[in-house]
Amino acid sequence: MDLEKAYDRIDREAKCNMMRFYEIGGRLLQAVKSLYIGSKVCVKIRNEANDAVLVADLEEELCRLVVEFGRVCERRKLQVNVVRVRFIRCTRREGSARLNIVLNGELLEEVDQFEYLGSVIAANGRVEADVHLRVYKGCEVLQAVKGVVKNRGLGINVKRVLYAKVIVATVIYGLEFWGMKVIERQKLDVFQMKCLRNMAGVTQWDRVRQEVVRVRTGGRNELAARMDMNVLRWFWPCRGWKMVGY
Repeated sequence: MDLEKAYDRIDREAKCNMMRFYEIGGRLLQAVKSLYIGSKVCVKIRNEANDAVLVADLEEELCRLVVEFGRVCERRKLQVNVVRVRFIRCTRREGSARLNIVLNGELLEEVDQFEYLGSVIAANGRVEADVHLRVYKGCEVLQAVKGVVKNRGLGINVKRVLYAKVIVATVIYGLEFWGMKVIERQKLDVFQMKCLRNMAGVTQWDRVRQEVVRVRTGGRNELAARMDMNVLRWFWPCRGWKMVGY
């Protein structure tokens, strides 16, 4: 749910009433009110920070939540940007009829996947698109630090820290919810080997085996295997386990 000009449409009187409700008054309340007298603010946001998410199990429940959300926004002097509102139905059934979700007399758009908070949510529950996005983001980061990674004047330990703390952290964001197939695991391992070859200063034309590259760079674990270990850390028997390599 996307709110139109949310930061410009804040109900200031309602905000002051909430402060009184929590027993905030006196000089502090007057100081907050003084901030709004003749004030002009320009807020620049990225990735739609004024979004809201509604989750329901049934179509009827979602319709009720959407209508109630619209009523609350109207009561708080906020306006929903219906044109930018999307909804997705997570199901394994293919060819199902589209849902009819209406807000303010307009039919909302149903999509098969969308990006939210850096992850791709797909209607079929699969992670192909999300893995592709994370690898793409990782390639962008690798390209940005490629001059440092390929610098022969830096020690391999410095490159390992940069790889683990910046590149890998970007790729494995949100991995705890991934249920990967062989093709996604291969895609991650190919990306990892690309990074390790840059660190070792070798290319595919040098005919250097992957095992040799891993020994040179210290990357003993495959990236997909590392992600499996991170997923297992969510379970209590695996607490205290230490990762070997990176």
